[in-house]
Amino acid sequence: AIPVTNPAPGPLVPSSLLPDAPVSASEAAGLNPPSCAWDPASVGVTPADVDTWMSPHMRDVNCLHDPERGARKRSAEHLAKQLLHHPDRPRAPLLQALLCGPLLRPLARLLEDPTERCREIAVDVLTHAAAHVPHPDELLVPLAPLLHFKVGSDPVREPSEEIRYAMMQLLAGPVMTRCSAGTLASLATELVAMVRTGLLDAFH
Repeated sequence: AIPVTNPAPGPLVPSSLLPDAPVSASEAAGLNPPSCAWDPASVGVTPADVDTWMSPHMRDVNCLHDPERGARKRSAEHLAKQLLHHPDRPRAPLLQALLCGPLLRPLARLLEDPTERCREIAVDVLTHAAAHVPHPDELLVPLAPLLHFKVGSDPVREPSEEIRYAMMQLLAGPVMTRCSAGTLASLATELVAMVRTGLLDAFH
């Protein structure tokens, strides 16, 4: 279970008023931010359903861009609890709609956060979602270039041994067992590179 520290109370800051997030390492290297065209209506989720869940959690989402790492960590932990462990956590279709929609880029930013705990939370959320959402391909394909950037390139850019191992577990588990053959074939180059670096990783 992910330990939770509730964020300190404070006003909701609209995203439009926040300072721009710094350019991530992957963006500096030329990767585009992930995007997903999957339609939540295919699993019965409406835009109103997404907005209803997002509205009380926007402060946490906004705080993921906070320059203070403690604030980012607290908000990431709180969001993870609300998404995965809260009694009223979203059911799998809504979870996919959130992660393929308004939370996709925040999740990607967390995967590159300087704070190890934030990156760990991002991998935990992604692994749980990949194992439970109805269409894991639609979530994993947009994030595949970033995962490859982190653990499939030379040199490997993820410094944490534990997070590299968790990413290999994601590949060996939900990716290989739940994604379609067509998706695996389309990601063959990235997957082979990630498996290769994982096999050469002394920690594994």
